[in-house]
Amino acid sequence: MLDWTEIILRLGVATLAGGLIGLNRDLHGKPIGLKTLSLVSLATAMLLVLVHSDEARIVSDAGSRVMHDVSVTVYPESFYADK
Repeated sequence: MLDWTEIILRLGVATLAGGLIGLNRDLHGKPIGLKTLSLVSLATAMLLVLVHSDEARIVSDAGSRVMHDVSVTVYPESFYADK
């Protein structure tokens, strides 16, 4: 089980990383920006903390499925672009 300081640290780092990516996108005039990516990163980190907790009875690869679904949802053009 993760202790509270580690949970808060993970959520904070995820929110900060998402915010930095969102700020970069805002500065380049792209549609998904700071607030959106900060919230998506925070929600994803919360789900992954839940997946890795001892009380959760979730399939072991649920974390990778969550990350894949978030990346496809946030950046769909990178998965369907013509090469």
